[in-house]
Amino acid sequence: MAVTRVTLKIEDVFGELPVLGSERLILRQMEVDDAPGLFEYCSDRDLLRHLPLEHTATLEDAVRCIQNFRAMYAAKKLAPWGVTLKETGEHIGICGFESWNPFADRAEIGFVIARRHWRQGLATEAATRVMRFGFEKMNLHRIEARAKRENESSTQLLKKMGFQYEGYLREQGYWMGAYHNLELYSMLRDEFYAVQR
Repeated sequence: MAVTRVTLKIEDVFGELPVLGSERLILRQMEVDDAPGLFEYCSDRDLLRHLPLEHTATLEDAVRCIQNFRAMYAAKKLAPWGVTLKETGEHIGICGFESWNPFADRAEIGFVIARRHWRQGLATEAATRVMRFGFEKMNLHRIEARAKRENESSTQLLKKMGFQYEGYLREQGYWMGAYHNLELYSMLRDEFYAVQR
């Protein structure tokens, strides 16, 4: 059965990264003032062994990372939302689409929250808001996520959110000077809305 589709371009949707809100969070463009928050999770080597993020050894490194994100916003490229607490404005993580294939209505989501904010449902809240944007504004049919099997906090979170395990990708990721085996998870549009009811 043929599916009626409208193929979007990245610049159609991300020409200016929209501000997204949820119950406890504001997701917005990264600002240089977010550097201390980014430094907190991007200097956490134990956390980074599971994630393809660049290690930031200094606050200046964090500022440069944010400047790179801001250049991506200006170039209308895919770049993450900065996750901030609505109540305080504190920057606590990032969430966004790491890749998007508009011709297949498919994207891959990634997110990280600073360790001291774990087990409060904030990663789920941020990811759910970004996924809703993807299904509603980007016309996505499928959202994928990848995680190391050893990263149990992420794999369990994906399953709890309703993602389905699809397979094992041998040495599919590369960061911190090594190749990593990843597990592939996915959620379809109808599955997302069934979970959100």
